[in-house]
Amino acid sequence: MTTLSQEKLFYNHLRENTVYFKYTRPDFFKDEHIRTLVKLDIKFFERYKTIPTNTQLKRVIMKQQLNAFYVENSDGDMELNEGILDNIFDNTTQDCDKNWLDSEFKTWIEWKNLETSFIDAYSYMKLNPVDSDNIKNVVATVKDLINERNNISFDDNFGTDTSDITEYYLETKESFSTGYSWIDSKLGGGLSYKTITVFFGPPKIGKCVTGDSTIIVRNKSTGETLQVTMDEFNNICSNNKNTDTPK
Repeated sequence: MTTLSQEKLFYNHLRENTVYFKYTRPDFFKDEHIRTLVKLDIKFFERYKTIPTNTQLKRVIMKQQLNAFYVENSDGDMELNEGILDNIFDNTTQDCDKNWLDSEFKTWIEWKNLETSFIDAYSYMKLNPVDSDNIKNVVATVKDLINERNNISFDDNFGTDTSDITEYYLETKESFSTGYSWIDSKLGGGLSYKTITVFFGPPKIGKCVTGDSTIIVRNKSTGETLQVTMDEFNNICSNNKNTDTPK
């Protein structure tokens, strides 16, 4: 279990290492104030490509009148409790060994992604009673949810040094998403690190396609066919798990 002190430490480390935003969800944090700050940080970063300063955060909180950060003063009026923010930001990372903190933070991210993916998968199964008609779709959806959520790599430079053969040793089978959930499901989670994946098939089967390539998909249950582009088909698969795969 992560303590409040650890959450404050992780939050400040996250702000110092924005590359981890893409793997972090606000609900990873139990503290209400930190969850709110993470939401504001991510939204600000997506727009301005930098994190907001403490002063900017205070202005946003006041503008949006986020009640969690307000207290009633002696006159009965609500005012910003700056002590809450100061307490969170005073939890400096300067006194920690950087390598230790980064390792602990990465472990926490991987655990929280795994934990929440199982929780969300269980919630999905509870809301979607299984029968003989939808069992394959339910199984595929749960697999996709867990695979996509846990395709995490903190090293974007693997394989860049072609003179170092050790970079190509496959010690464990780790994978990352192709960006297409249907392809990921067929590959058992996505593309594997330090490997070459080859797609092959007979001529004119559809190996060389782009986002605007046109295909025809058929619904196995109704027999209905639909002509779509590959980009449109990927969106259909992502938004409607009941859409059948191409035949």
